[in-house]
Amino acid sequence: GIIVCCSPSASISEQFNIDVDFRSRYFQPRAGVNEDVASGWPQCALAPYFHSKNANGKDKLVGLQQSERGGLIECILNKDDESVGIVGLTVTTLKGLTLIGE
Repeated sequence: GIIVCCSPSASISEQFNIDVDFRSRYFQPRAGVNEDVASGWPQCALAPYFHSKNANGKDKLVGLQQSERGGLIECILNKDDESVGIVGLTVTTLKGLTLIGE
């Protein structure tokens, strides 16, 4: 897949009334994902990068997924175990049950 990302413009922060640290889009057409709708994992990869570039020491960054359904995803950097947690609103798009037999 390919992640396209950049720093936000001032108008993006004004539009959402929140400081956005980076914008992104993710494409993986060979796997049947023409464009990711905001799963959160690309932001987990991008947050440490943008933290090192211009986050001014913040441990919380906000990424804007600019796909058709897109979303704002808050990324929380945990330096102790080098992980990234994400916070955002979700929409259930599929429910299911998996049965594992013997």
